[in-house]
Amino acid sequence: MNKTFTCTHDLPLRMQLNDEELLKMSEIHLKGFIDGDDMLLLSKMSKYGRLRFLDMGGVTELAVSHLYELDDGECSGNHIPFYQNDRLEEVIFPHVKMIDAQMFVDCKKLRKVVIPKTLHELGEEILSDCPNVEEIYVPSNLILPTSHDWNSFFFPSYSFMGSGKRFVSDNEGWPDDEGSHCFFAYDGVLYHIGDGVGIELYRYPAGDERTEFVIPDGVTHICKFAFLNAQHLKSVTMSSSVRSFEENPFEKCHSLETIIFKSEDYRMYSLEDVSNLGSQLGLKDLPHLKHIYLYAKRPENVCFDMFHSLDNLGEVTLYVPRSCKKVYEDFDVEWIDGSVKKSYRRFHHIEEFDN
Repeated sequence: MNKTFTCTHDLPLRMQLNDEELLKMSEIHLKGFIDGDDMLLLSKMSKYGRLRFLDMGGVTELAVSHLYELDDGECSGNHIPFYQNDRLEEVIFPHVKMIDAQMFVDCKKLRKVVIPKTLHELGEEILSDCPNVEEIYVPSNLILPTSHDWNSFFFPSYSFMGSGKRFVSDNEGWPDDEGSHCFFAYDGVLYHIGDGVGIELYRYPAGDERTEFVIPDGVTHICKFAFLNAQHLKSVTMSSSVRSFEENPFEKCHSLETIIFKSEDYRMYSLEDVSNLGSQLGLKDLPHLKHIYLYAKRPENVCFDMFHSLDNLGEVTLYVPRSCKKVYEDFDVEWIDGSVKKSYRRFHHIEEFDN
C-alpha cells in the first residue's frame, strides 16, 4: 500500500493515518509540514510494519529540533527517528535548507538516499553507520562542523560517519586551487577544504571494498572518525603532506594491519600535542594492527599520544628509518606532570627500513 499525504501544522500526518493503515503502508509520499512526532511515527511504521520507501521530497518544513529537548537534553535512541532501523531501504530527503536533528542512524539495510541540492546545513548526526547506502551526495556548500571550526572540538559532527559505499558531490575530482569551506568528492572519498587550513579527509566510505588506500598528496589533515568501520581496509598510507589527525580516525577498522606515516613531522589536533586531554585520543580498536611505519628520523617530531590508546601496542612492530632505531629506543615521553608514562619501547619490536 502506498499513499501521498499533504500535511500542515493543523493537520499533521498522525491525524491523517488510521490504525489499519499504520502497519500496512509500504510506501509514503509526504508534502508540506512534518514535525518530530510524525517522524517518530514513521519510524515505528517502518520498524513494526511494512514501510520501506519514504519520500519526503515534497516536505518544505521539517521541524524536529525539539527531539533534543527530551531526556534532560539528551537525545536517546528512542527519540532518534529511524534509529537502528533494519527495514528501511530508500529515503528521499525534504527540500529544506536545514536539518537540525539526528536521523537515520545505524540503518543497515538503507541502500538509497536522495539528498537535494537545497540542503545547506546539517546538525550533529545524520546518516551515520549506514554502510550499504550505494551513493551519498553531499552538496559542496553544505555546512557541517569540521576540524577547524570553533565548536567542533566539543560538538563534533558525526554526519555520514561509517556510512556509504561512495561519496559524490557537485565538485568531482581534485581541485585546481584551494577555495574556502567547501566539500568535494574524489575517487568516492569525501574531502573538505577549510578556510586557510588546506584539504581535510572528512569521510572514507565504510562500505568501500578496497583493501589498500593511499591518502592523496595535498591532504593535510584527517578528521574525527574519518575511516570508522571501514572493514575491508588492510593498509593505509598517509602521504607526506598529511601532518595531523583527530580523535580515533581508524576506529573499528578491524581488518587494518598496516599504517604508514610518510610525514617527518606529525601532530594531532591542528599540529599541536594534546597529551593533557587524556588517552581517549589517537588510534584505538585495531585488533589486527601489526605494522606502523614512521618516516620521521627524530621521535620528538611525532606525537606519541596517537599510539597511547592502542590496547595491543605490545603486538605491533614499529618501523623507523635506517640508523634511527637506537634514538627511538632511547626516547622517553614525559606526561604533563613530568613523569615518564610512555615510550616507544612499548612496541613489540622496533625495526629499521630503507625509506
